[in-house]
Amino acid sequence: MARQLLRAFECLLVAVGVVALGWSGFVRAEAGRTQRRALTVLARARATAVRTTALISTRPPEASVPTPPHRGDAIAELDIPRLRMSQAVLEGADDSTLRRGPGHIEETSIPGEPGNIGIAGHRDTFFRALSGIRVGDDVVLSTAHGVFHYRVSSLGIVPPQDVSVLKATKVPTLTLVTCYPFWFLGPAPMRYVVHATQLDVT
Repeated sequence: MARQLLRAFECLLVAVGVVALGWSGFVRAEAGRTQRRALTVLARARATAVRTTALISTRPPEASVPTPPHRGDAIAELDIPRLRMSQAVLEGADDSTLRRGPGHIEETSIPGEPGNIGIAGHRDTFFRALSGIRVGDDVVLSTAHGVFHYRVSSLGIVPPQDVSVLKATKVPTLTLVTCYPFWFLGPAPMRYVVHATQLDVT
């Protein structure tokens, strides 16, 4: 009897492992498809914006205000050249969105607007490279409405409840947030925060 129970338990563990591997593979494949599709959408939007610049410039100012994005929309491409990191940023920071890419934190500024733009990402997937980021690194945020250059000004570690890192700023700022420590097993207890200041402010 004991041997049969042990055998049944071993089979259960194998089944759980297979399901876990299958789910992990599905999530990674879905994320890859979403990123490729999002980057294509952004590239087409930038090309369209370039072709219609003259037309847009003749419209009243209110006509050129970007339409608020919907959750899951691709809104920007985030590049950190030194880290060879390039990701499509999606609208929203819920679990479903963050499985497919870094997410724009709602109620922070939209890329291209003044203020503080908040972007969150998982430490074990899209934002894993942030473990190597340094003060002084260049960060580029490309949207259909322009390309915005930032430089990392500070790095910090805060508890999850500290939302002051996302407060509005007078100087155009980009804030990247991920869980910390990077190699922690299970839900990480802290948040790693990267602040970058826009360089090309006119």
